[in-house]
Amino acid sequence: MPNSKDLKTIFESLATKLQQNNYPISKRTVAIQTQSNGQKIDLVPGKVQSGYQNWHSLYNSDTGNWLQTNIEEHVNTVKNSGRLDEIRVLKIWSKCHALKFPSIYLELIIFEALYNKNKGQLAVNVRTILEYLRDKFIDKRIQDPSNSNNILSEYLLTKQQKESVSKKAGECLKAQYWEQIVL
Repeated sequence: MPNSKDLKTIFESLATKLQQNNYPISKRTVAIQTQSNGQKIDLVPGKVQSGYQNWHSLYNSDTGNWLQTNIEEHVNTVKNSGRLDEIRVLKIWSKCHALKFPSIYLELIIFEALYNKNKGQLAVNVRTILEYLRDKFIDKRIQDPSNSNNILSEYLLTKQQKESVSKKAGECLKAQYWEQIVL
């Protein structure tokens, strides 16, 4: 079992090293975001779990605890989802409206909102996602697809942050033009 202090040391030392090399940083829940050549990059420091190449222990900077997950499974789930356009739009939407919404959580909410919905209907699907965020998101239990013990909805956003997302989704559903939704 990993030690949260060791994982915190890894997380903090990466942040320090980036700053010492003049890279801007922004600490996220399990990642450190930086920029290089105009591109934002999320670095997720962790420890490979002994005997399990794809399983990692990550430090949660919001709670100070650690979690176990399979990042490769996350990447493949997103890559093979057929929902990359919706993911891009909602990430832009989240950023435009200054909402905290960790990527994996947002992606899983999108999959939930669009379950059994047609692909290739971006405008309809974005509206469906916004309706879901407005109506069902706050109390929806979302678990890590690679580790059912990680209930992402319990620790990635506070109730207040979820309410802000829900409220903003409701406001955007009233907008007449895309420019009012995704600036």
